[in-house]
Amino acid sequence: MKLNLMQERIQELFAIFVAEMKASKAMNRGDINHVSEVILLPLLSRCYGYANLENLNSAEYFNYPGVDLGDSSARVAIQVTSTTTSTKVKETLAQFVDKELYKQYDRLIVYILTEKPGRFTGKGYDKIIPNQQSHREVRRGGFARGATCAGTRRPRIVGADFNQTN
Repeated sequence: MKLNLMQERIQELFAIFVAEMKASKAMNRGDINHVSEVILLPLLSRCYGYANLENLNSAEYFNYPGVDLGDSSARVAIQVTSTTTSTKVKETLAQFVDKELYKQYDRLIVYILTEKPGRFTGKGYDKIIPNQQSHREVRRGGFARGATCAGTRRPRIVGADFNQTN
């Protein structure tokens, strides 16, 4: 019974969070994206076992190129965004490749904060992603799927595997 109440409360808080994200985006206030990185860091760390997940947008480097969170031990990088377009995903991938972040991270996850995006096609990814295995994963829609954590709803996550050994 207590677990159900906790799950309902988490769901309620996430619904409020999504509504606030949409409102902030409509008012052209991007600062809430930075706040969401701070909120999501411990949640993603705990839910997915990324023990060394850190906010790359620290005071030292306010707007880290291409990604917001990273765990160098798990070799995973996460872009947190409220933009739901394939253009945003392609821009993130392009920065990831241009800055050679794939040398530090094998996996890139794009965590979309707001509504569920439409289906992403594989068009244009072959020009961005350096290895054909990754391109096939994106084209097939082989994006990372969010698992549930403490009964919360599935996050909208898309990603690509940049592991060069495939």
